[in-house]
Amino acid sequence: MHRPPHITLSSEGRTNSASGQEGLRIPTCSSGKTPDTSLFLAGLRYGRILAAWESVSLEYTLDIFPAAVVFDHHSARRRDSTIYGAGLSPLGLKVNFGQQSWIKPFLGASVGFLYFEEDVPVRHSSRFNFTPEVGLGFQFFLTPKTALSLGYKYHHISNAGTARRNPGVDSNVIYAGFSFFTP
Repeated sequence: MHRPPHITLSSEGRTNSASGQEGLRIPTCSSGKTPDTSLFLAGLRYGRILAAWESVSLEYTLDIFPAAVVFDHHSARRRDSTIYGAGLSPLGLKVNFGQQSWIKPFLGASVGFLYFEEDVPVRHSSRFNFTPEVGLGFQFFLTPKTALSLGYKYHHISNAGTARRNPGVDSNVIYAGFSFFTP
């Protein structure tokens, strides 16, 4: 079944702290080197099926994040510990399973960047950071042209050594989204 392009609206909460009690934030596997740092993203996703077979399809994805907010809970910064930014993940692939079912499991991966008004995650690191992520989830089709997505992502933020400091932030993410499919 060939699905048309679609737009997904999503909101994601990420954290790298042990508290993780706000909204969709959850504790991480503590592999990050920046403790007590949280990230909230609001985004749009464009998706287009590249190839489809009987039980699986391959989809290109592009994510736009007009709002990215970092919360540095134990900030050594002089100002507010809330840092605003935006970004893009232009290189994404998603494998969708169960083409004929109203519940479709999927696997996905993407690479992109976020740019902030100050260095993130710590001072003397970088305003520009790369954001690779991998994940899995389910799309629940409510109608033939609308779906609810629920999933998990492992997300990494890093300047890839382009600045003096590169502590990185690793996060486990639970997210939700709503998709509209075009004709």
